[in-house]
Amino acid sequence: MTARTPRAKRPTTRKTAAAPPAAPVTDQAGPDTMLDTDTRDRVADIIDAAREQAAAARDDADRILTEARDRAAVILTEARAQVADLAGQAAADHDTARAQLAELRRVTETDLAETGALIERRRTEAGQIVARAHEHAQQLAVAAQAEVDQAHARAAQLAETAAAVYDARRTEAETLYADAVAAADTRRRDADQAVTAAYTEAEQARAELREQLREMGEAFDQEAAGKRAALDTDLARLRAACDEQRSRLQREAATVTDRLRETAEKEAARIVGDAKRKADALAERAQADEARARRLLDELKDAKRESSRWHGWHRRIAGAGWRTAPWIALLAGIGLAASGEYELAHMVGIHPYVAPLLPVSIDVYCVTAFRTRRDIPAALTLMASANVIYHLSEQAHLVPEGQAAPWWLTTFVVLIFVAVIWRVHSLMHDTGTDGHGGTDSGGTDGRTGTAARTDRTVPARTGPSATHSYAPPAGTAAVCTGSGTVGTQPVHGAPHTAALATANAGVTSANNGRTSGVQAAPSGAARTSTPGPVRTSAAGHGGGTRTSTVTARTAPAATAPAGRTGTATAPRTDDELLPLVRQLPRETDGYVNISRARTELSVNQPRAIRLLKEAGLLRPEDADKHLR
Repeated sequence: MTARTPRAKRPTTRKTAAAPPAAPVTDQAGPDTMLDTDTRDRVADIIDAAREQAAAARDDADRILTEARDRAAVILTEARAQVADLAGQAAADHDTARAQLAELRRVTETDLAETGALIERRRTEAGQIVARAHEHAQQLAVAAQAEVDQAHARAAQLAETAAAVYDARRTEAETLYADAVAAADTRRRDADQAVTAAYTEAEQARAELREQLREMGEAFDQEAAGKRAALDTDLARLRAACDEQRSRLQREAATVTDRLRETAEKEAARIVGDAKRKADALAERAQADEARARRLLDELKDAKRESSRWHGWHRRIAGAGWRTAPWIALLAGIGLAASGEYELAHMVGIHPYVAPLLPVSIDVYCVTAFRTRRDIPAALTLMASANVIYHLSEQAHLVPEGQAAPWWLTTFVVLIFVAVIWRVHSLMHDTGTDGHGGTDSGGTDGRTGTAARTDRTVPARTGPSATHSYAPPAGTAAVCTGSGTVGTQPVHGAPHTAALATANAGVTSANNGRTSGVQAAPSGAARTSTPGPVRTSAAGHGGGTRTSTVTARTAPAATAPAGRTGTATAPRTDDELLPLVRQLPRETDGYVNISRARTELSVNQPRAIRLLKEAGLLRPEDADKHLR
């Protein structure tokens, strides 16, 4: 390179000093002209190739610069898009915006680093291309120098004949070589300038990008500060709203607390009331249990008393047992028949206090028939029909509980005691049944009959007074007829068992010592009765007068008399009903059914439950069910 530099300056002076000599026209001009033409063509080809390579290098440099610019524009566009995306995301989420901005900066710095590396790489490639072009130019120059040397060698051989032409051609070749070297240097300088310009432009683009990034960062910081201020304002407003909401909730909580307190107080009052009611129910149940225990204790005492009494009576009764066995059988049969007749009367709706009168009337009719030896089949048929009708009706459930009996059954029961009255009346007024020599009775004297004696003395009686066949038995009301009126006196609290026992006692007394017939009142005689314990009746038989004392039961002052079936019952207190409750028939478990107590006592269910509880006859399960 240093050897060619003065050689490049020298042809310029020589070029300006003299023009190239004209080629002499000789005989040897043909070969020299051909050699010169070949050399010129080769030099032209070398120069053209160098120019083409320089143009290619310049095109490569331009392409690299264009690619660098495009890459920078793409990076800038991507950076702007990413910054815009980050700005949009920052408006939605401030916290993520900072992270995205940091990521954007990192990506931008990475892209800038990659861009710088790419520019460096492109500059290195451009330098390499320029170096290769320079090296190639040197190679071309070396090749040209070799060819020139060869040409010099050939020219040396032809020096003798073409010295002037050789010098001229050599000068021209050196000039052309210098021009080619100068052109190569110019292309190299152009390439260096292009690379420098590309680097400068890349630096400017990088500076612009950095400036834009700085401006965008400042704008983002300002926008973030504005967003932060807006968020602080919103936060303050939200805090104020939260404080207001907290105050409102506290007020509402106080109101709700007051309401809950009132509700709790009401609920506590309700619970206390329920507890009091339950305590009262438990107290009532305890009272019922206490009454039940007291009743069981009384029954136990009665059983012990009866047991001790039974031991005393056992020896006395044992001897008379076989003597009274027939009468026991008779009484058992009458009692069994009386139970069915009583239940039949109760079934058709006759009051429980009046119902025992039906079996009494039928049994007395039967006893009278047996004593008079008349109407025995009719009496037994009536007794049997009453029991058969009852048992068949009971088995067929003709009368449901709480409902009325069929009309035909009620009619049959009514006709029973009507028939009894008719037949007993006919037996009483039949002349063949008096105590003065009837055909059926065999006759008895006046001292053992029921008629009054003519000497107005009280006849000697084998049985107690008021226990003959026609006198009212103890414990039952007397049936009297006076002034043509027939009435039934009320029975006060006579239970079924007491009525049967009294009737049986009357029958026993009548059958023990009576030998006369039925007293018949002669025509024109009238019976008068006076209320009270003394009954005086005047009989016109023989002008005699009979005075007898009848034990009539008087009702307590506080007890209203019970009427017949269908009549109203006066109100009664619990003290009056408690003895009747204790006398009610019991079930197999020893207690009384509530419905039976209601029916027998004609009271409502709460009062029946209360009476059974006080009497100790209320079942525990009924107490659990109703006393709550």
